[in-house]
Parts: sequence; C-alpha cells; structure tokens
Amino acid sequence: MKMSQNNRIASVLNDQTTDEPTPKDIAIECEAIRSNWTPEVQRRREIIRRFDQSSRLFEANLRFIEFLIQRSETTN
Repeated sequence: MKMSQNNRIASVLNDQTTDEPTPKDIAIECEAIRSNWTPEVQRRREIIRRFDQSSRLFEANLRFIEFLIQRSETTN
C-alpha cells in the first residue's frame, strides 16, 4: 500500500467532523481492506470463528446441564 493511500485512510478514519462517511470514504476503506486481505487472513478468521462458535456451544451445553442438575435437586 502506498504511503499517500495510508495517509488518506488515516485522515478519513480520524476525521471527527463528518457524521456519515461519503462514498469516497467507504471506497478508500474497502480498498484498504482488500489490499491487506490474503488467504492466510481468511484462514485465521475462519479458525477464530469456528472457535467462537464451539465456545458458545460449550457454554450453552454447560448451562443446560446446570439447569438439569438444579431441576433434579428441586424435584427430589
């Protein structure tokens, strides 16, 4: 990425005067994302997403087991 493009992106991201980004601002941000996107980044994000999903599933299963334990204790 060229230095001037980095400066433009930084100025867009640091600009506190605009409430809504312009189409040009959005295009600059999209280009920055695309220029830094690689298959390795995609692979890492996929691993993180799968890990997050499995963590949420584990927590949900744990809450359900705790619910069953509490229910069995109150019914006996």
